[in-house]
Amino acid sequence: MTIPVHADFIPVSIALIGAGPRGESHGRALSGVEHGTLSAVIDTDYQRAKALGEALGVAIAHDINELCSEVQAVIVAVPTAQHYEVTKRCLQSGLHCLVEKPLCEEVWQADELIALAEEKKLILQVGHIERFNPAFIASRPYMTNPRYIEIHRLGPFDQRVAEVGVVLDLMIHDLDLVASIVAAPLRSFSVFGAKVVSEHDDLVKCRLEYEDGCVVDLSASRVSQQRSRTMRLFQADTYLSLDLDEMCARIHRKLPASIDHPPKIEQLSLPCSPANSFSLALADFVACIGEGRRPLVGGQEGREALALAKQIVATLLQQQ
Repeated sequence: MTIPVHADFIPVSIALIGAGPRGESHGRALSGVEHGTLSAVIDTDYQRAKALGEALGVAIAHDINELCSEVQAVIVAVPTAQHYEVTKRCLQSGLHCLVEKPLCEEVWQADELIALAEEKKLILQVGHIERFNPAFIASRPYMTNPRYIEIHRLGPFDQRVAEVGVVLDLMIHDLDLVASIVAAPLRSFSVFGAKVVSEHDDLVKCRLEYEDGCVVDLSASRVSQQRSRTMRLFQADTYLSLDLDEMCARIHRKLPASIDHPPKIEQLSLPCSPANSFSLALADFVACIGEGRRPLVGGQEGREALALAKQIVATLLQQQ
């Protein structure tokens, strides 16, 4: 996937707020994005900001106010509990924002941020980077009328995200992917969860049923020894198999039958870009700023994924 830009595109200066592992991934990926420049790093832990700033060769800022006259945009990679306040402050200061997922903790906060971005005519993008996964990008044109989708997102426990359950930690990625594929309204969902190593659900299985008959089964676990990110999609005459970790995809299609030849199944590997998902997401962010267009995953898309995730979490709590 390439992000086209105009010949007279003005480079965008960007600050990174949050020098943790996620912020570092964004910072390193930005170095390969045309027309986007990382200009500063800021973190409440100055030593961590200093270490990352030195590694990336950029300045260290002590406060968001220092950034306003130096940059046009920010990447918000702070803990989720701080997303709302930090993003609101940046939008009020006239800065375009790419916010890590989930957009914020509460749906009303998301609504406020979306309204503020629209009022200020600023880009608000949410870091659901699986939309930019090369395997998903290559497969998306073939996802025309899914009847059944199955997604597994499994991995070992990470203490850094112990303050939220696996729905807001991992499954929210897949809720966003499904929302981008299935156009029909959600009719109902059922869910099961289990606490294993934290105070929140670490294993969750969810079934989504849509008005057009499509059924989606999601499995998210952070107590698996092996990391796995797979997706299977079935529709008339077509089966798609994606490995989102390995960034590869295959399509299985039934070829037309004839009198002389019975139906055959054609199996093809789809060509997937070697590009980094972070780089593609950041390139879209930069292009949106330069061209004044909506991002692939904007505030509204982030809000929808958050709203459904919150409904699932609320149902899990009722079951306990």
